[in-house]
Amino acid sequence: MYNPLCFSLLLFVLGSQATNHQIRNYWVGHYGHQVNYGNHHGHQRYDHHDHIEQPCSTHDINCIRNYFANLLECSPVHKPTPEPHVIKKIPINVPHSNMSATMNDVHVKGLNSGRIEHFYINKKTDTLVFEVEFGSLFGKTWAVMEYHRKGKEPIIGSDYAMFVLRHLSLTLTIQHLHSNHGKKHVYAYLSDRRPPLKVGPGLRVLEEIEESHMQWMRDVGLSAREALTTQGPAYFDTYFKTNICRSKH
Repeated sequence: MYNPLCFSLLLFVLGSQATNHQIRNYWVGHYGHQVNYGNHHGHQRYDHHDHIEQPCSTHDINCIRNYFANLLECSPVHKPTPEPHVIKKIPINVPHSNMSATMNDVHVKGLNSGRIEHFYINKKTDTLVFEVEFGSLFGKTWAVMEYHRKGKEPIIGSDYAMFVLRHLSLTLTIQHLHSNHGKKHVYAYLSDRRPPLKVGPGLRVLEEIEESHMQWMRDVGLSAREALTTQGPAYFDTYFKTNICRSKH
C-alpha cells in the first residue's frame, strides 16, 4: 500500500542533500514500513512504475542476512561455518534408468564460496528471487543404490561415491511473500553436461549384473540433473543456514 508519509519523508531526505551514506542506508518498503538493512551501494529502488525492487545489493551479504533475519525471524550468520559441511542423508531418484539411491553422510566443500547472482522482489507477483551460483562443489558420500525392475525385486549395491558439480546454480523463490501462505521452492540448474563422478566397486557391480539397462553411468550428466531435484534443496538449505541465516530454534 502506498504510504504518502513515507514517500514525503524520502523526498525530504533527498531534498536536504543528505550524504550518500544516509541515502544508501535508507530503504522504504513497498508495503509502507521503513527498513534499514545495511549499505545497499546505491542498488535500492523505490519506483511505483517499476515492479522490480532490490532491497540489497548482491554484493552486500550482510544486508541480505539482515533482510532474511527480519523476514524469516532467523539469526543472521556473521561468519560462515567451516567446511566441509556434512548432510546426514539425501534421497535421490534417477528415473531415466529406473534408479533410486540414498546418499549418507554427504561431505560437501564449496558451499562457502557461493556467489549471489540475483536478489530482488517482484512487487507485482509478490515473489522474492534469490540465486546463488557455485563454481565447484566437491562431494563424498556412502551411497546405497537400487535398480528397479518390472516384476522383480530391485538390485542393490552400496559403496563410496565422489563427485564434482561445476557451475551449479540454486534459485530460491518465495511466492506470496507478504502473506501467511508463502510458498518456497528451490530450483537447481547444472550447466556442466558431464560432471566428474567416481564410484566404488560396490556400485559398479550393478553394471555387470544388468549391463544393458545401466544407463545412469552412460549419461552421467542427465543422471546428475535428475538427482538434483532433491539434492538441490538440500545443498541450498545447508548453504543458507551456514552462510546467511540459521533458525533460532
